Amino acid sequence: MVKGNDNLEVTINAPLRQVYQSLINVDERISWEAVDKIEREPVTERIGMRHHCRIKGMTLENTALYSEFKHDAAIYVERTVCKEMNLDMVQVFDMNALADKITQLKMNINWQRTQLPSEMMDVLLQKMKESLENFKRYCETKTPDDLKGEVV
Repeated sequence: MVKGNDNLEVTINAPLRQVYQSLINVDERISWEAVDKIEREPVTERIGMRHHCRIKGMTLENTALYSEFKHDAAIYVERTVCKEMNLDMVQVFDMNALADKITQLKMNINWQRTQLPSEMMDVLLQKMKESLENFKRYCETKTPDDLKGEVV
């Protein structure tokens, strides 16, 4: 897996397991991403499965490529394609437990063959940064009861 040149990072005051579970749970994304609607098969998300996010009239097709959870670190890789924008990117989410209830989340973006004007790339990166901040707030406000029934 080839990483890209753009990186975003956030430190989240929540345990690694909680951050990982929230990130891979497609149904929760509407709580922290600027998504109007999520469409997917009503099954547990698995590697190779696709889901569609509808944002402002556009369809983002997301495919889970890789996922691994360990005691002190986790990784999740997802490909996103948006035909309306001629966008094809791979996002690598590296999570590391810094302490019992603190997780560092690093997001790397490989734009693949996407060729957009630099101004548009800057806007997309800003939107991704805002989503990460929303995700941080979302994870930090979840309670232990919210995690019942979730497994790694």
